[in-house]
Parts: sequence; C-alpha cells; structure tokens
Amino acid sequence: MFNDWVFYDDPSNFLENLDFRGLSPTHLLWALTTLHMGVYQPLAWILFEAEYAVFGLLAWGYHLVSLVLHLLNALVLARLIAVVVDLLPSSVGRRPGVSFYAAATSALVFAVHPLRVEVVAWASCQPYLPSALFAMTSTLAYLRSGSPARIGRGGWLAVSWFLYFASLACKAIALPLPIVFLILDAYPLRRFSRPGRPWRAAIVEKLPFVAIGLLFLTAAVVGKYVAYPVEATGGVGVPRRLLEAGYSAWFYVEKTGRPSSLAALYESPDATSDGNRGLVIAVAAVIAITTFAIVVRRRSPGLLAAWAAYLVLLAPVSGFFRSGFWITADRYAYLSTIPLYVALAYGLTRLWSAPGPGFSKFVAWAAPAVAVVALGAASWRQCQTWRDSEAMMAQAIRAGTISRARHLTAIGAIREQQRRPAEAESCYREAVRVDPSFPEANYGLGMLVAKARPDEGLKLLERSLAEDPKSPRAHMAIGMVLVDQNRFVEAAGHFESALRLYPYYIEARFNLAYTLDRQGKREEAATEYERVLRSDPRNFRAQRNLTILLEEMQRNPSGVALPGS
Repeated sequence: MFNDWVFYDDPSNFLENLDFRGLSPTHLLWALTTLHMGVYQPLAWILFEAEYAVFGLLAWGYHLVSLVLHLLNALVLARLIAVVVDLLPSSVGRRPGVSFYAAATSALVFAVHPLRVEVVAWASCQPYLPSALFAMTSTLAYLRSGSPARIGRGGWLAVSWFLYFASLACKAIALPLPIVFLILDAYPLRRFSRPGRPWRAAIVEKLPFVAIGLLFLTAAVVGKYVAYPVEATGGVGVPRRLLEAGYSAWFYVEKTGRPSSLAALYESPDATSDGNRGLVIAVAAVIAITTFAIVVRRRSPGLLAAWAAYLVLLAPVSGFFRSGFWITADRYAYLSTIPLYVALAYGLTRLWSAPGPGFSKFVAWAAPAVAVVALGAASWRQCQTWRDSEAMMAQAIRAGTISRARHLTAIGAIREQQRRPAEAESCYREAVRVDPSFPEANYGLGMLVAKARPDEGLKLLERSLAEDPKSPRAHMAIGMVLVDQNRFVEAAGHFESALRLYPYYIEARFNLAYTLDRQGKREEAATEYERVLRSDPRNFRAQRNLTILLEEMQRNPSGVALPGS
C-alpha cells in the first residue's frame, strides 16, 4: 500500500494531469468527456477525482482504495461462484454447505493470487477493479432475472443493463459480457433446451447490452485513434496475430497454475529468450484444451462453458488486438480468468462431496489452504516489485520478460525523470551498444543529446526512424531538431509525415503551422493553426500564434509569428 508512483502512465494520469484534480463541475465535465491517453472511462475518472479530493497526490491513498475495491470484488466473486455452482446439476451428490465453502475458497485463491498484484499495486490500473465489480454484479442480476422475484424478470434485466453500462464506464474490459450471458443461457441455465423458440427471446433481451457495448466500443476505437498512431496490430499479419492470441490464452492459464516470473512488462516472445518456440507450444496447448472440452462436452458441459467464457472475456485484450510491443499483461487476467475459478469451485465441490478415506478427505481440504498461504506469500513478494519504477524494471529483467536493451532504455528514461542526464545518457548508450537496431534506445539517446549536440542527436533519431519507419514521434523529433537548425522546409516534411501516420498528432500539426509560417506560407499556416484549435480549443500557443499571424497578415505581409515553445 505504501508503494510509490511508477513511471509508466502514472505521471500522465496523475502527476502531470491538472484536469482531474477536484470535483468541481469543470472537473466532472472533463471526466465525462475526456479521451485522456486514448481511453474513455468517465466513472473511473470521477473516482480518481474523489480520491484526489481526499488524498491529493499521496500514492498510498490510491493504493488503499484499490485494495478495498479488490477485497469487495473477492466477496462479490464468492457470491457469484456460489450462485453459478448451485445452478449446476444436483446429480453430483454434493453435501449441504459444501458449495458455499468451495465458492469461498475459490474466491480466496483468486484474491491472493500474484496475478492480481498489478491491478492493485499500480494506481493507473485501478479502473479494472470497479469495472470487474460492476461486471460481476451485472452477471448476478442477469442470473437473478431467470428466477421469480418481486420486481420480475424485466426489472432484473434492467438492473443488469445498468450495471453493464457502469462497468464499461469504468473500463471497457467487459465488452464481451453479453456473449458470456449467452453461454450461461446454454449452460447451466439450459434455456435453449426449452420448448418453443427460446433462442429468439435470449437474443432479443441481449440487444440493449449490444447497444451499450457498441457505444463504448466506438469510444474505445476513437480514443485509441485520437490518442495514438493506428498500430493496433503491431505491424503483423493475421496469421501472426492468431498465434499471439493463442499465446495469450495459454499464458494466463499457465500463470494461474504456476505464477512465476510475473512482471509489469512482457514483450512478444520472439523478443525474449523463448523465441517463437513459446508461441507454438502455447497455441498447441490451447488447441488441445479446446479439443478436449468439445470431446467431453456431453459428459462435462461445464468445462466447455467455462473455457468458452474465458476465451470470450479475454478476446478484447488478446494478442489478436495487439497494441504496441505487449501482447500480455497481468491486469488482463483480472476479469477474464473468473470462469476458471468457477470451474475450480465446481471441482472442489465434487471433490469434497465424494466419499473417501479420512486421510484423503484431509488432503482434499488441506491442499487449498496450503495453496492460499503459498499464493499469499508470493503476492507479498510480488508487491515489493512494484515499490517504485526501478524495482518494477528490475523484476522484468530478472523474469526475462523484456530484452536487456529495453530494460536499459527504461532505466535511462527513469534517470531523465530524476534529472540525472549523465546517468541517463550512459544507460541509453549501453542500450544502443547491446542492440544498435533498437529504435527506442536510439530515440531516447537522440532526444537527450540533441539539446547539446544536435548533429549527433539527428543521426540517432534518423537511425530510430529507419528501424521503425511508421513512428510518428520519430518524425516529430527529427522535425524539432531541424527547426532548431532553421531547416524549415525539411522540418515541415517530417511533420507532414507524422500527420500522415497519425492525423490527430496535435503537436505535430502545431509545429507544421509554425514551419509554414517561417517559410512565408501564412495562409497555409493559419489553416493549420485553426485545425489545431478545432482539436484542442484550449491550446494557448496556437491561439497566440494565430492571433499574431492574422494581425501581421493585415498590417504587414512580411511579419513572422512567434515560435512555439
């Protein structure tokens, strides 16, 4: 709980973000409308604003709220598991009360598992917690809608719709939940085996869920497009993405059963020591599990239902929709693995209800307790790796989940934030020595040395661009160096290239306007400044330069607008 902020996302979300600091109407309006960092999560931002009102920028306060939310999720999960297990066929011969203890044990295993640490220990991940809470309560309401109740089936469905909306308003990780409800309709609710056309009613009642989901899916797509370059597939083809999706599906199953070498960052397997062998093994394992679940579906339909629900919930954050260098992350397991814990509770119910000798029964009851203690100890150790940015990166290199070049580049960025430029330069240079073709290392070193040695910085940035030709920020950085050298025509070309790759790059458009102005192309410059202000009406520099430019165009055609800073 007393861990510090970390340098991934926390500075942008909290330390440098003035817009979330308060609960005034202006702050609330910002929370409801912002696509900050490419994500639409209005309820999460309102919660962050409330936390700021209480704790300011004290990191422990945000960690405390995350811990409370996680504990609440564990309680709700226990209830959800108990409800689902009680819906399963009674022919398993379970003893009274056993399913309750099985559900509680499974939820406890979920709560203390090291895979949960990232979401609780990283303040920027907090939105996953209320999103999961609302998703689970939406599922409870949906299951409740199938039983007699005072407010009736339609009332519980409306409650489920509302909670689904709230979940997506915190974080859009529960988008596929309506498909999970269809799986529940098939088993254990068995709605499709009833007379008539029950599938039609099941689909019609999902339409409000679909409408809500499409609304937030649109916001998610627009947010990613506005905030980042369109590189969601990581520049790879469909076959490779299918392999990575299979890898991610096996990754969380394996880490659930063997939670070792967990880290904040996981590069694609071909960037680490595993190579493509890890991809092939993972895909083979997923195909084997899927095949087995289909083969035994008549005898054990719950296995297929749990596995299908897991794959469905994982789909939006699977490797198929790869974003950047990461195809897996511990936080993606928070909601998606819940069906696996339902299966665990069902298995415990059968195990504890089955007749057997006294020693076997003792082992059956003691083993989960031992597992809880062991997982809790592992989670405590994992929490220490989130103590600060350096501890986080040290764990990633120990676990072998990132390359040495990326580790050195990250440490260099940390040293820059700490205003230790000499050490930052040393780290960047070592990263370039380890992997001369690593674009991030060349970019970081180029940006750092360009301030004092622009020619060297320009060469490094051009090398970074050569290794990653689709990088808008490399074009932007090169353009800025060229501006400092008064090479405005060349700079404008790089700003235009950045905008072709990423049309919503406001800073690149601002600098394009400035370089056009310096070339005497004032009408074009004014047009670009106006486009900047349409995207960002509060951009003071664009307002200032456009005002001066228009005045100069009226008074003195040879006037020059003030440069941006």
